[in-house]
Order: sequence, then structure tokens, then C-alpha cells
Amino acid sequence: MKIERHWIWAIGLALIALMINFGVYYYFQSNTNSATHVLNGKKLERFFLISKTSEPRYLIIQTESEFDKHFHPAALNGLMAIKPDFSKEWVIVVDDAETDIATDIAFVRCEIRQRTFRFVTRITRGTKQTYTIHPQAAYIVPLVNQKINQPIERIEWVDEKGKFLANHTR
Repeated sequence: MKIERHWIWAIGLALIALMINFGVYYYFQSNTNSATHVLNGKKLERFFLISKTSEPRYLIIQTESEFDKHFHPAALNGLMAIKPDFSKEWVIVVDDAETDIATDIAFVRCEIRQRTFRFVTRITRGTKQTYTIHPQAAYIVPLVNQKINQPIERIEWVDEKGKFLANHTR
């Protein structure tokens, strides 16, 4: 039985179209919300950040020695400060520059998506004050490597609208 030439071309083109469809399907499957892991964390309390920066600074602290370099304990209502457990947790820091504008830093969410650790913050600026402040906030998140089976390649700090504040490539 002899197969005509146009049938060979038709089958070949159909196979190519099928491979393209699978490629597009897997690309969009990896970009869906189900591929995003949201991390629940908590605010670091009873510590203050040692900093005299003139520009905003964004840190990810992964070791106790690094933590000790940046933070000092501050007992509150007789309760002593307890350090994070760095075998299970990281500390994420937003350290804004000294300002005379009322500033509040709030953490919105932490998420992992496609080897990127994204930290979403809300920085609210208010009215001018007669004194200066040094806005800063620190957040404790579970160790990222325990949540996913792939290494983190990029760490991003963004605002709620998606504007990049800073990033770090590992």
C-alpha cells in the first residue's frame, strides 16, 4: 500500500500542532494560581533594627549571626525577646530611610511562585511631622525550602500594585 505524499505532510503538521498545544498548555498550567504557595508568617516583636540608612533597605536574614548583627532585643512589659528559630524560619526586613513624613509599613503577603520568593508590602505615607522617624518592619516566615522542592532563584519586594521595590538574585 502506497501512502500519498500529501498525507505524510498532513500527519507531520498535525503532530507539530499537537506538540505546540501541549507546550502552551504546560506553560499556562505552571503560571496558574495553583502554582503559587502562600506563606503564613508573623511580625517580629520585641526587637529593634540597628540602622542609620539614608535610602530604603530590604533584607532577608537567614542565620542567627546575621540577625544579631542587625537586631537588638527590647523587652516589652517585662516580656523578654525571643529570637526566631533559623533552622525553620527566615526574617524579612523593610528598612525605610529616616523621614519627617508619618510612615507605616505593613506586610500584605509572602508567596513563592516559579522559583521566586515574593514579599508584598504596603507602605503608607501620611502628613509631615515636626520630628523624624525611622520606619522599619520585620516579618518571620517559614523556611522557604520546606515549602517547595526547588531552589529559590530570586527574591522580590513589591508593593500591592506590583511595583518593584527591590530584588535579589541568588
